Parts: sequence; C-alpha cells; structure tokens
Amino acid sequence: MKLRAMPIAAAAAVSAALLFGGWTIYSNVATVSPLETIASGVPGVEQAHIKVGGDRVNVQLQLAPQASLREVVAKLRSDGGKQIDGRELAVTVNNPASDKLEQWWATVLFDVAQAMETKRFSDIPAKLAAAAEGKGISVRAEMDDDYVYVTLVDENGGGSKFVMLPRVPAQLEAWGR
Repeated sequence: MKLRAMPIAAAAAVSAALLFGGWTIYSNVATVSPLETIASGVPGVEQAHIKVGGDRVNVQLQLAPQASLREVVAKLRSDGGKQIDGRELAVTVNNPASDKLEQWWATVLFDVAQAMETKRFSDIPAKLAAAAEGKGISVRAEMDDDYVYVTLVDENGGGSKFVMLPRVPAQLEAWGR
C-alpha cells in the first residue's frame, strides 16, 4: 500500500485549522467575551480589552477619571472567577496622563514607597492629599487584600493616572509606569 503525501498533508492541514479555529472560537466565547462584558458593566469603564494566555489573563482598560479601579478588579475577580480559573489577573490602565501628573507622581513616589515598605498603608491618602494641595490634582487611594489603588486626576483636564501598588513587597515593580 502506497501512501500519498498530498492527501495526508491536506488532511493534516484541514484538521489543524479546524482544531485551532475551534479553540479560538471557544476561548473567545467562553472567556474573553464574558470578561469584557463584566468589565464594561462597571461604571467608569470606557473600554476593556482582554487577552487570555495559559496562566495569565491580561486586561487592558481605559477608564473615566471618576472610575474606581478597585471596583473593576473586584468585579472581574468575583463575577469572572469561572473564566479566570486560577490564572493571574494582570490589569493595565491605558489612560493618557499629563506631564504634570507624571512629574507630580515622581515627587511623591518616595513617600508612597516608604509607606508601602513599612506597611503603613493608611498614611498614603494623607500624604498624597497633602502633596496635591494647591497643585490642581485630585487624588484617591483605595485598598483591597492585594493592592493599593491610587487615582490621580489633573483637574485642568490634563488626563488621569491609575496606579496599582502590590501590597506584597517582593512583587514591587516600577510603580511609575
């Protein structure tokens, strides 16, 4: 019996395309779409884009200045637990921040880092509010079991900045991003 290479290769290619296409459709319908719906349902979420990897769910958000990043993360964890299914939830906010906000954040970063390192989380709102006084910047700090969420808004319409600070010191990264 002589096997022909072309029919075997064609059958393998069609099978691979069907399997990959089916997996992509399933992933989108079962995971990505429900998570985007959950995120978009939280007040203040303007856009949500989800990418699911093997061990990580990447969420890219665009938020209105009055949005609560803590609420978005909490909603994704509670209502999207089935879709996240033990994967790491990585949230990035893509709001344009003004140079004014970036420079101001750089000046207060030492005080915030010190409060984080010494686990004096309750000092953060007061330090941020004192530093923002008279600068045309409104600040809000919230916290859950995993992160301290800082929201900065340029009151002169210069954008907003959302920062997630991990409460576990070993995970501290470049907060200025």
